[in-house]
Amino acid sequence: MTNEERARQQYKDHRTKYPQVYQWLVTYAREAKNERGYDKWSVYACVEIIRWIGMFNLEKDDQGYKINDHVSAYYSREIMMKNPDLYGFFECRPATADTEPLGPNGETWLEFEARKMEEELQKQAAVKAEFSNQ
Repeated sequence: MTNEERARQQYKDHRTKYPQVYQWLVTYAREAKNERGYDKWSVYACVEIIRWIGMFNLEKDDQGYKINDHVSAYYSREIMMKNPDLYGFFECRPATADTEPLGPNGETWLEFEARKMEEELQKQAAVKAEFSNQ
């Protein structure tokens, strides 16, 4: 099994075993954005909060981690794809998670980003056309 396949499987296993982690990450991200005023934040910071707060009772995986860092890229993309208010909140570097169907309609991060860019270009074109007609 390649590292990419292992990371993908770790994410799927973690997401299945601990569905509440996704919601905790969303909650902490919204708190950072809305209550603390952050424009950007690290998904790793959210993961660290969950990892080290003992009240969540996460078991360590076979590598000894409550939440392996390899799953963070998957969580960040899924969160931004499913929560429009958090789109763009996490910085994303190229990762294996980019080609996983994590979106609500089975979209990958690359497809999602391309669609968002196209929507933005259409908005800009509409504004430009409106000013041209004045």
